[in-house]
This record gives sequence, structure tokens and C-alpha cells, in this order.
Amino acid sequence: MNSQKSIRWPLILMTGMLVILITGLGFVFNRKPNNSEEKGSSVKIIKSDNHYQLLYNGEPYFVKGAGGNSHLDLLKKAGGNSIRTWGADHAGKILDEANSHGLTVTLGLWLRHESDFDYNNTSAVKKQQEKILSYVKKYKNAPALLVWGLGNEIELGSNPANASMWKAVNRLAGDIKKIDPNHPVMTVVAEINRKKLDAIKKYYPNIDILGVNSYGPALTVAGRLHDLGWAKPYMLTEFGPVGWWESPKTSWGAPIEANSTVKEGRYLSDYETAVASHKGWILGSYVFLWGHKWEQTSTWFSMFLPKSEAALGTVDAMSIAWKGNKPENSAPGIISFHSDAGLMKISAGSIHHARVQSRDIDQDTLHYQWEIRSEKPVKGNKDTIVYPQDIISQKGDALTFKSPGQAGAYRLFVYVFDGKGKAATANVPFYVK
Repeated sequence: MNSQKSIRWPLILMTGMLVILITGLGFVFNRKPNNSEEKGSSVKIIKSDNHYQLLYNGEPYFVKGAGGNSHLDLLKKAGGNSIRTWGADHAGKILDEANSHGLTVTLGLWLRHESDFDYNNTSAVKKQQEKILSYVKKYKNAPALLVWGLGNEIELGSNPANASMWKAVNRLAGDIKKIDPNHPVMTVVAEINRKKLDAIKKYYPNIDILGVNSYGPALTVAGRLHDLGWAKPYMLTEFGPVGWWESPKTSWGAPIEANSTVKEGRYLSDYETAVASHKGWILGSYVFLWGHKWEQTSTWFSMFLPKSEAALGTVDAMSIAWKGNKPENSAPGIISFHSDAGLMKISAGSIHHARVQSRDIDQDTLHYQWEIRSEKPVKGNKDTIVYPQDIISQKGDALTFKSPGQAGAYRLFVYVFDGKGKAATANVPFYVK
């Protein structure tokens, strides 16, 4: 009995060691490499007969993109192929998630705006440069990486022809290319004019792609670039509704927002005219915003509603633009929206009415939600105050409400839901005297 035990234990130990060795070797050979070890993407711009083409891993690639990094499954389903960020925060996670959905990323590298940054300050410029290059070294081998988005509207609100600014960006772009020759560098500007483009052409020769953010005048970007002598490729890096700064305003200065159905038509027409018809010079576009944010209102640029995350008709518009057909379920549409308080100055505590007329081509049963909100967000917050106590009665598409008791600017919102993840929305400003 004792002799059998003495033989059995060495065998058990040898077997255990063999299992550990095999497991360890399997870990070594099957371990997923980190970003620095991954085989990164290769992106090139080729020119033939004055036509430009983007190549992603050797294949022609036209950017059908959206700004933002949410709802990626729906973006892919709608026919989109790329997302754009404005900074490199959480870049590793975003790049990995995009790659898992078969999407590419224009990775933003945030640069300080000239209006609050001295580009003649050598020390500050060097510090910014070191930070940017650290991101490039870290993420240059990410498979989903498409383009470096070096700066966004850094000239806005200041001198767009500042030589020191563009020279600094040019040096930085050159350093990026030395570290990573496999991805083009794009810098995004807020609209275009001769002064701005002449400065870029003179002081920023390292730029590969000009990104243009344009809203109201988006349809004319190609013509204006041609007239201003821009010869390199470009992208329409933000487009969507007419901006709040471009819109008609009330007598107290509140911009008037189009409803989501009007925006739906604009997104589609802008894409067809400003993007799809200029292939060969434009390399693609990024619609704004695939998600939601508060800017002037919570719905102005949002393609999804906050809280409910329901998709608006602008998402349907991009599905038509990218794929050529509507999704299985379409968003409801706003036919008309009216309130006797709309665009008016009214007394505190006065009683008013509103009605929305909507339709749904899928014949879905529609549900309605109404809100009265302050025009200005709470200090230190990016959300406005809601006044549910001033809703007197709501019966489907009709509302009776009381104006808030405090003087100031407000908006009345209506949201129309189809119960299947799609929605429509409209709002109108009013002022309490």
C-alpha cells in the first residue's frame, strides 16, 4: 500500500505540471495583443485625374459617418460606416467598440482655441504638442482608426488667419505623420472664407483633408471651396439643421427651431446635394449629432431624444441617404403644431392651449408627451427647468396649460412616440411678462 502511494504521487505531480505548462503556452500564443502590438489599419488618399479617393486597407472607402459614439448598432444598420469624436477621452474603448461594429473612427485630437490660448507661447504650445503626440503613439495601431481629427474650430471667435496658430498646427501635423504615416491628418474649421483658407494654404501645407462644419449654408460648401481655390480633398464634418445662430428669432431674441420632420427633409437634401453629388473631391461626411446634447435646446441638434433614446426622423433620413431605402419602421411626422402662446408675450398665470397634428405611415398608435421648459439652463447645469405643475390637462394631441408665474423666456415642447423606438418633436418659444 505504501509503495503504491510513493509511485502515484510523482505521477500526479508530473501530470499537474504538464497541464500548467500547456495552459501557459496556450495563453502566450492566444493572448490578444494590446494596441501597440495590433496590426493597425492603413489609410491612404490617392489622386487620379483631379479625383480623390480614400482607401481603407487598400479598398475604396467613402465616409458615411456620424458625429458621436452612441447607438452604434443602429448606425451600422442604417448604412453608416464611421463615427467622429472631438477629443481622445476614452479613445481606447471607443475604437474597440467601433471596431466590433465594423465601423471606423475619425479620432479627434482636441486643440485649444486661439481665442483663449496663446500660440506664440512656446512652452504652452510644446506642452499641448506632447499631449497630442502621446495619443498618436498610443492609438496609431487601432484597427478602426481612419483619420486623425487634429483640432475642431480652433479659429472660431478669433483671428482665423493667425499665422502662429496655423504654423503650430502644421508642425504638429508633420510630427504626427512621422510617428504614423498610415493615417491622414484632417483639421476641421467652422465654415469657410477667403481669409481663413488663404492662411491655411500658406501656413499649413501638411494638412491632408480640410474638414468643414456647415449648417445653414451647407449646400454651397463645394461651390465656395472651388471659388476660394481649395484644391485638396475635404469632408463635410458637421451638417444638419439650420443652426440656432442662423435661425429667425422672436422679439426677445429666442431662436425659432424647426420641428423634427422639417429637419428630416433638410438632412436628406443636404446630403444628396452637398455630399453625394461631389464624390471625387469630397471624401465623405459626418452628420451631427448621432445622440443627444443640449445646445440652445435639448432637441436642436439631437437625432435621438434624451431619456427615452427614441430615434427621430433625421435617423430615417440618413438611412435613406446611405442605403437608398427607408427603415422597416419609420418615425412619426409632424404635420402642424400651434399654440396661442407661441411666439407671444403673455401674462403670468394665463391659460393657453396647444395642438399638434401628426401622422405615422406605419399606422402605429401614437402617444404624446408635453413639457414646459425654461429657455435658459440652470446655472452650472446643461438642462433647463421643467414645469409639470403648469400642465392643466392633456388629451392626446391637445393641451391646456398655464403660463409659469415668473417672468422670463420659456418653450413649450411636444413629443410624439410610436411605441416602437421612433419619435417626432416640435417646440415653440413664448415669453412671460
